[in-house]
Amino acid sequence: MELKFVGDMPEVSENIKIMLAYERALEGLGNEIHEGHIKEIRVPMFKNYGAVLTDLIGVLERRKAPIDSEVIIEKTDEGIVGKLFITHT
Repeated sequence: MELKFVGDMPEVSENIKIMLAYERALEGLGNEIHEGHIKEIRVPMFKNYGAVLTDLIGVLERRKAPIDSEVIIEKTDEGIVGKLFITHT
């Protein structure tokens, strides 16, 4: 996909390229989850990991064969951890 802008807007073009790359990365991760029958993903809850988990849930739900998932956030000895539980049908 090639995007063309009228006028001088290089920062908009670069932001859209980054957003498209992010979406492609999430789609690739969704495919790996499906093909590998991954049932759980754990991540530390710092920076933007919670937002990425939320975006990943959206990708899984929009698949041709949707995949159900749920996020649980727990406090452990290691700190706050996000757990994504995935249900394959």
